[in-house]
Amino acid sequence: MNPLRKCQYCGLEAYTEEELEEFTKAKRYKYGRRNICKVCFAGLIRKGGKYHEGHVKASKNWYEENKEQAKYNKSRRITFNDKGDYKRIYVKNPPRKGVCSECGFKGFTHIHHDKYNLDRPLENTRELCRVCHLKISNEERRNKIRNGERKGWNIP
Repeated sequence: MNPLRKCQYCGLEAYTEEELEEFTKAKRYKYGRRNICKVCFAGLIRKGGKYHEGHVKASKNWYEENKEQAKYNKSRRITFNDKGDYKRIYVKNPPRKGVCSECGFKGFTHIHHDKYNLDRPLENTRELCRVCHLKISNEERRNKIRNGERKGWNIP
């Protein structure tokens, strides 16, 4: 029987929901728990409110060894909010070209979903800079509030 979670540091395994309580919480992870137990998280990752030096060195070393692969994976990643639950998917080819479709800004861009589709993640999307993405998202929120589809700050 496969464990639901296994600590990456000490090897502690959880097979039931009660045993999952021994692992640190994280909404985006499977079963709402990370692959590190609370004891290891407290002892290895955090010391006095600062990240443990060994962990920082290990992550920097890993990144230096896998820099190109990490950069390529990040360029293929799309994260979006699906009914309050964040989804992260990877597509075959990098979807971003680095040019905003609204203002023509060249640099880091976001993928804006006009409508979410889990089967075809790049359908109904636009590549926008941060400023245009905020403008469009805020306008969509305002329209939903006006139409009564969403609650706003000043509901009578």
